[in-house]
Amino acid sequence: MTRQLLAFSRQQVLAPRLLDLNEVVTDTQRMLRRLIGEDIRLTTTLASGLGTVLADAGQIEQVFDESVGQLAGCDAQRRPG
Repeated sequence: MTRQLLAFSRQQVLAPRLLDLNEVVTDTQRMLRRLIGEDIRLTTTLASGLGTVLADAGQIEQVFDESVGQLAGCDAQRRPG
């Protein structure tokens, strides 16, 4: 949400292009692993024969980032202390 507001306020220009979602997931994994820490296991299953999509890579990465960030936040709330 924060990034969306910042993008709106900056009038960020989207750059849609044909993307292989498997590549986006693979590239985003490293950053997501740092975000979730060592206590949560991140497992990905890539689809074979997946076609391309016309999308902005930054927005796709943002979806993963926000989803995993919310899960990590829920995990942190469950821990005592």
